[in-house]
Amino acid sequence: MKSSNFFCVFFIVNLISLSVSEIPHSVAQKKSALIQESQLYTQQQKDRLFQQALAIFPEDKIPAQYRVVVETFPPQRCATMLVEEIRQNMHLFSPERQAVLQELFVRPDLPLSTVTESGFRIHYTLSGADAVSDVDSDGNGLPDFVDEVAAAYEKSFRIEVEHLRYRQAPDDAGVDGPEYDVYIVDLRGGVYGFTTSDGGIPSTLRDDARSYIEMDNDFLNNQFTQGVPGAQVTAAHEYFHSIQFGYRVFKIERSNEPFYYELCSVWMEDVVFDEVNDYFQYMRPFFQRTGIPFNQFDRFFHAYGEAIWNFFLVKKFDDFDLVRRSWEIMESNDPAIDAVNQALFEEGSSLADEFAEFAIWNYFTGSRADTIQFHNESPHYPEIALNGEFVIGDTTTHQSAETSITIADSSLSLTHKYYRFTTFSADKYLLTASSSTPENWKIAVIVLGPESGHEFHVFDLGESLDIGFLPRFSEVVVIPVNVQVLDGDNLNKLTNTYSFFTFNLIRVPVESTDEQGISAIYPNPFIMGDHDRINFEFFPKDTDNLEVRIFSAAGKVVKTDKLTNGSGALTPSTFAWDGTDDDNVVLPSGIYIIQLKQGDFIESKKFAVIRR
Repeated sequence: MKSSNFFCVFFIVNLISLSVSEIPHSVAQKKSALIQESQLYTQQQKDRLFQQALAIFPEDKIPAQYRVVVETFPPQRCATMLVEEIRQNMHLFSPERQAVLQELFVRPDLPLSTVTESGFRIHYTLSGADAVSDVDSDGNGLPDFVDEVAAAYEKSFRIEVEHLRYRQAPDDAGVDGPEYDVYIVDLRGGVYGFTTSDGGIPSTLRDDARSYIEMDNDFLNNQFTQGVPGAQVTAAHEYFHSIQFGYRVFKIERSNEPFYYELCSVWMEDVVFDEVNDYFQYMRPFFQRTGIPFNQFDRFFHAYGEAIWNFFLVKKFDDFDLVRRSWEIMESNDPAIDAVNQALFEEGSSLADEFAEFAIWNYFTGSRADTIQFHNESPHYPEIALNGEFVIGDTTTHQSAETSITIADSSLSLTHKYYRFTTFSADKYLLTASSSTPENWKIAVIVLGPESGHEFHVFDLGESLDIGFLPRFSEVVVIPVNVQVLDGDNLNKLTNTYSFFTFNLIRVPVESTDEQGISAIYPNPFIMGDHDRINFEFFPKDTDNLEVRIFSAAGKVVKTDKLTNGSGALTPSTFAWDGTDDDNVVLPSGIYIIQLKQGDFIESKKFAVIRR
């Protein structure tokens, strides 16, 4: 899969088109608003905003008096929030600086262009700083790089519009011709491209906008993915931004809403160009920073990594339309997070339920990857950052021999925390959880046996989970999931509102009893290829003379084993089976029967084997 260091500078409103009338509704309101806003920014902060804007562009486009400042300032790779912040506060800059910004954010003027079948006009030049390589291997009169860019936009159109049925990006009212304009220009190191909205569309009732795209001219300036592959994911990403603008440009006052625009565009890169995998670069910020609210747009690429949310939804529901439906709902001016919840509600689910299961999927990456049940490219993702790791039931050390471990913690809205426990004694386990705001929480639990196989559960606070009997060295991963949805417009509230929770993992020691027989079979069904073996937990009556036999559905004995001096009388034992018969031949799918025989005691239970 892929995506791009979408160092995407996607500009929501053309800065040049800003007018005095677009800010407040009256002169008095305007004066009051300007005074209040100016007091929120120190001169140092305003200088920083200006410098960040300049850092998007190559040196030759920056006035000479500002170049030294920009050279010492790190480039802003994703300038969406930056540009919106500047747009909202353009009046805070001096007239001189406003003129500089307006000159930079003007539609490029390039001498050459080519038109594609689907209606893209690709503008380029063969001279100056914006020049593309003039290599023309096929002799068709177009530089190879321009050919590749044109092909990338054609493929993006076919998949995004014709196959996935998104609305075609609005036209630009005939500027530079009737086609959709893409300008190939030189961008500062690390920037892939950006989409600029270019005025609303009076003929529609939606808050939509026309747009055009600028993208780098060679992708050799410190981009994560360089050359043609970098141009390909840029085309898929940026054209999807232009499609998004046809549904609704994101609201200026909703300062965090760009999270969904970028999440979806990064996802779309992988849908269109599955072989490029540029989005891998965003996985570490996402998996290592689980405390950032899902609907917060930060400047460290966490929201770009959230693209795997769409991967999750599409795979689980087997439905690409689910994502498109959220954009259709957003047309009515619903906040992005509400639109996602509504789209899931129409599928019989909810954001809270799916966000909890999403946390489970995100555990199975790296060395724990399971591409059958969870993310398709999970082997390439880092493993999730743990918030705590514990041992329970180790009777050899005083500190971990306790019968319960209590965790009291807190987190922000729409976040996950991960706590992993390893069982050092074969016992029964129970999980309880509580909070003063139980409606804000779900608890996701992953249980992994020592050999293989896993099961997971999701429950609400106020309930308890009887995990049941676990052998030694099992793992229990407890994931408190904060499902509260806060207003993304209020950044201070979003990043400072913590909800508190407490949970207890309780070990229930198995006492000596007259209980005897098979107590658990897992995983059931036993899926050969996904699971290494199936485990049978039992309580032996004695320490020896215990026989295990496995029968086919026809009654044929396929596996026999005798266990002596296992774990001692009246304590749990485990028999693990790899799916082969006594001759080490792998058995076919079917229903099988395990029989436990000890003296006069005989017990049989059925289980299923699925051979892929």
